[in-house]
Amino acid sequence: MNQIEQKKAAKEFVERWRDFDGTELEGCQKYWMDLLVNVFGLPATLQGVEFERKVKGRRIDVFYEDMGVLVEQKAPGLDLDRQYERGNVSATVKTTISTNVN
Repeated sequence: MNQIEQKKAAKEFVERWRDFDGTELEGCQKYWMDLLVNVFGLPATLQGVEFERKVKGRRIDVFYEDMGVLVEQKAPGLDLDRQYERGNVSATVKTTISTNVN
C-alpha cells in the first residue's frame, strides 16, 4: 500500500469509527484489527496479535510483540488526562495515536 492509499484508508477508518458509542470491550478487537489490517496493511491473520493478554494479574487490551505494540484502550468519552486508580497502581492515561487525519 502506498502513502496515498494508506491516507485514504486512514480517512475511511476514521469515518467508520467516528460515531462508535459502544463500550471498550465491544469494539476493541474489531477496532484494532480494522486499523492494523486496513490502514497499516498487515496480513488479516495477524498471528502474533494477542487480545486481553494476562500480565501480572492484569489484562493488556492489545499486544503485538513483532511490532513492539502494547495498547491499553479506553472507552469513548473517557478523560485521558485524569489520573485513574486500579488496585494499588495509579496511572495517567495518555493518547499516543491520533485519529485526526487531514
